[in-house]
Amino acid sequence: MILKTRMLGQTYEFRTVKEVLAKASEKKSGDELAGVGASSALERIAGKEVLSQLTVADLRNHPSVPYEEDAVTRIIQDDLDEMVYEKIKNKTIQEMREWILDDATDSEALMWATKGMTSEVIAGISKLMSNMDLILAGSKIRVTATCNTTIGTENVLAARLQPNHPIDDPEGVAASTFEGLSYGSGDAVIGLNPAIDTVDSTIAIWNVLGEIRDKYQIPTQTCVLSHVTTQMEALRTGNASADLCFQSIAGSESALAAFAGGTYNYAKRGLNRVWANLAGWHYIISVVGIGAGETLAFSNYFKILFSELGWDIGNVDSRWIALILVLFFLVLNLRGIEMSGKAQTGFIFFFWGCSIAWFLYMIPKVHFEYFGGIAMDSLPPFNEMMYIFGLVWWCYTGFETCVSMGAETKHPQYTLPRALKVSVFLVFALNALFQWFLVALVPHTFYNVLAVADAPYAEGLRAAGLVGFPIILLCIGIAFGGDLSTINPGIAAPARYIYTMAEDGSLPKFLCKVHPKYKTPYMSVVVVGIINIVLIVTGSINYIASVSLISLAICYMIGCLAYLGLKKHYPEMNRPYKAPAGKIGCYFTIICYSFMLIFADQVALLTSGIVTVLAVLYWALFTRKHEQKIPTIEEEIGEIEEPSKEEKKSMDREYKVWKIGTAIVTVLALGIYVVPIILS
Repeated sequence: MILKTRMLGQTYEFRTVKEVLAKASEKKSGDELAGVGASSALERIAGKEVLSQLTVADLRNHPSVPYEEDAVTRIIQDDLDEMVYEKIKNKTIQEMREWILDDATDSEALMWATKGMTSEVIAGISKLMSNMDLILAGSKIRVTATCNTTIGTENVLAARLQPNHPIDDPEGVAASTFEGLSYGSGDAVIGLNPAIDTVDSTIAIWNVLGEIRDKYQIPTQTCVLSHVTTQMEALRTGNASADLCFQSIAGSESALAAFAGGTYNYAKRGLNRVWANLAGWHYIISVVGIGAGETLAFSNYFKILFSELGWDIGNVDSRWIALILVLFFLVLNLRGIEMSGKAQTGFIFFFWGCSIAWFLYMIPKVHFEYFGGIAMDSLPPFNEMMYIFGLVWWCYTGFETCVSMGAETKHPQYTLPRALKVSVFLVFALNALFQWFLVALVPHTFYNVLAVADAPYAEGLRAAGLVGFPIILLCIGIAFGGDLSTINPGIAAPARYIYTMAEDGSLPKFLCKVHPKYKTPYMSVVVVGIINIVLIVTGSINYIASVSLISLAICYMIGCLAYLGLKKHYPEMNRPYKAPAGKIGCYFTIICYSFMLIFADQVALLTSGIVTVLAVLYWALFTRKHEQKIPTIEEEIGEIEEPSKEEKKSMDREYKVWKIGTAIVTVLALGIYVVPIILS
């Protein structure tokens, strides 16, 4: 591939195919402002000369935005018809131009060839064509469209009238429209790109254009190109009518991507990017910490399982088992979300199956008399009580992260609030059931063993003499079901968060690279693996849990502050679901979590302090330099689709089943604590 040429005694050499495409373009003020256009007419001709000798394969193999970094590039490349591409890949761009303009090339042949061309190839060919060439080529393909009128038919030339105005003044728009109509323009569409993307402005301009169209009976259609969600909201008011709605689509993922990311996104809009960076960094540490802690827990139960089966591997360092497990899940998540998603479903069903079987098996072995009295001579010191409270709270967290999947959830305005309501009771019921059996099976005299146990359930059963099958079934269920179902999302979720923040400039750009084969954010996955390894090396579940709960508490508090900020800055924002007593809940949460942090593990608190400093420093040194404009709410959220009546009925039925099932399980979990009291 040759990227240089010589003209009039001067050599022009270009660094990349992307630069060749830029230099070969006709003169545009936008290119000049961006600093990518040709510096002279001669350099432009040199760019066209080099471009003309490149092949279709050259342009496909060197896309403007790398395949591994951009979803739009991947969609285009993956959608090519490889059979067509193989037949044209060795043709130069000049040869493709000549073939298109050849009288023997008809519409059918052109439509066939487009199936093997990427956007860069099509753009390259057009850069070698004059206006007359483009008209001739375009005339070979018949594309018609009908709204109020039909355009695209033979011998019909239609033009768009674009009466833009710097402040969207209706009178100014009307004046520009009349001027354009006087030139005979506007029969394709009178379409304006607004300077202000609001519902009121969209309605005002739509009405002006509609009045002109109706008053003078102009055979055309009107459009206001505010964000498509703004257009839809304007129509819902009933104060405007539109001939057509459409949205221009950008050519790269970074231009199309919504700024997503859970609390990170909340904080960015409700507070500022500094708080958003803090929320993002702490969320990543927290969720990775949960996964790292579970790998060590798996190791402990794994070793006990082997011991019960007759193989003593007690001298094996738990950290090695944990590291091997992390490597397995890194590979699993690198291979794609479909594979890790199927594995996750299997882990969860396996866990519940083993848990139910274990509960049923252990019922005849319970001792109701173990519930009588108090097992402690006195309460621990207050600071230790608060530390214990924090660890217990940590056991209940995690279910709320389902909201980060809102963009990929169908009808999230109904699904997510319902999922949150059900989940909190299910998490309580699961913990309550396991705790009840632990109390019912292990005498008070062995609580000192449980207090320092790495695998309390298994070691509690051992102390009570319930060895063999009860421990084997328990270890299999907890290790290969419960632990694995926590470790898997502990890698997948923070990797996605890192990817989103890297896309937004809040983390290094290389972290948003996507694997060319598996389409996964592999660099983000690798970083999550590195953080896991660092935490596992400490070998302390208590330390990891403390770091995780502190970071998660900080993230929650920032989320609450962001909620209050959103209420202040966007009081009229359309919210599909409104949390009851939201402000009171935020203040209460912030106070409780602040109090909890005061009594948290000091070493873990220092670790979280270092993470906080690093997050702020990164923002100050890097993120602040290229902060992007925050999109409007409508751009970020997009159009929230309402379910059909049939879908809504089906959703309501499913939710009713879940509510009844959850209620039964919760009542059961509470009721079994009453049984010993009644029997005693």
